[in-house]
Amino acid sequence: MKDKQFDLVVLGSGAAGLTAALVGLGLGARVALVERGRLGGGCTWRGCVPSKALLAAARAARVPDRLGEFGLALEPHRRVETSGVMAHVRAVSSQVGEHESAKVLGGYGIEVFAGDARFVGPDAIEVDGRRIKGRRFVIATGSRAIVPALRGLDEATALTTDTLWDLDALPRSLAIVGGGPVAVEMASAFTRLGTRVTMLVRSRLLVSEEPELVERLRGVLESQGVEIVAGAPLERVEARGDGVVLVAGGREYEAERLLLAAGRVPVVPEGLEAAGVDVGPDGIITDAHMRTSARHIFAAGDVTGPYRFTHTAERQGIAAATNALLPVGPTVDWADVVWVFFTDPELAHLGLTEAEARAAHGDTVHVRRYEFTTQDRARAEVATAGMAKYILDHRGHLLGAHILGERAGELIHEAAIVLHNDLPFSSLSSVLHAYPTFADAVKRPADAEYEAHLRDNPALRGALRVLVGHNDFTGEP
Repeated sequence: MKDKQFDLVVLGSGAAGLTAALVGLGLGARVALVERGRLGGGCTWRGCVPSKALLAAARAARVPDRLGEFGLALEPHRRVETSGVMAHVRAVSSQVGEHESAKVLGGYGIEVFAGDARFVGPDAIEVDGRRIKGRRFVIATGSRAIVPALRGLDEATALTTDTLWDLDALPRSLAIVGGGPVAVEMASAFTRLGTRVTMLVRSRLLVSEEPELVERLRGVLESQGVEIVAGAPLERVEARGDGVVLVAGGREYEAERLLLAAGRVPVVPEGLEAAGVDVGPDGIITDAHMRTSARHIFAAGDVTGPYRFTHTAERQGIAAATNALLPVGPTVDWADVVWVFFTDPELAHLGLTEAEARAAHGDTVHVRRYEFTTQDRARAEVATAGMAKYILDHRGHLLGAHILGERAGELIHEAAIVLHNDLPFSSLSSVLHAYPTFADAVKRPADAEYEAHLRDNPALRGALRVLVGHNDFTGEP
């Protein structure tokens, strides 16, 4: 059989792979897409989509418990039934997956191959015995859940973020090993759906986040019923009866099911040595153009890092495909990297933390905080458990922004725009914001920064004294 020839061969159909394939198609290339599992990859079937569907269900389930906060009451003996939740979650993934099927992609002009890809040379791969040749390649084979080496784990049937979505019913109790994004999101979701949750965390929750906001989130999770055990070394796991027992710090913690949420590791295709592609401890090594050590092969998404989010994978996929096919293309810059933990309330992260900013810029850094307790919309919606924190350089430009609170995942993007465009944070003060909205969490700190700029500008103060006839900007006669 004659080898298939393509301009661009993409390995993997997750966010990075699909993006790269569509960009390649848009640039006029003949594109092949290879996928070993279900088209759509981890985001559609094991990550973003099912987890957000579960979190949305958990938020809805919490409504009856909150009615009293709004002066409402529920008729007696009415309870939330959760038996259909996991079926609903899978149905949402299927709805999203319909738009990523081989039929849909084939209609665009992308040729889809199902199976494991293995490089058999610098310009060829083999997929289940079929040879495919390409001028350029993008490797976007994703990642898999880490299964830590724990004594007794083989006997205890543990769930991972790759298998959690196969559950038909919610467990009565759940032990979660890990303190990262997936761990806190699943703790937030399951506890609000009636599952008793225990988290076992190696050091502390969300080690990359602003500590003062993490402490607040921890308090919220504990108030919702999550037991958080931090800093106690996990010694072993035992299957006992119909459940599992975890021994940590000399204590036993029992649960019906165990979820391992200790992070993810890249999945690299076989035969990379034949293609001349170097791999490091964190995955395939690339430059800022997403080019590997082989000039015609690029990589994007979880397989290369450093971030493992759908939106960062999309950015990498665009850069990888463009640079693969054009002589000049974009570089990938993470100065404006943003992410969100979809807990209740949400925690959003942009750029540097305060500690990172002070390490890089010293005492020129200043911080503005905003409490949701001061906001009219938050009071109206009984959603005052939040704070926004903005880290600014000596010019008043953003180095980082961190928001814990209602709609934090939406609010952070205003800050992202000014950071990306290197605008003063105070420039948001002149943007008209509707009242009352949660956007005050961005607008009011920007107002404060603008007012401080006026106060701290001697020339402007002098001009105001002349124009207004006051001795000082404060308005004192």
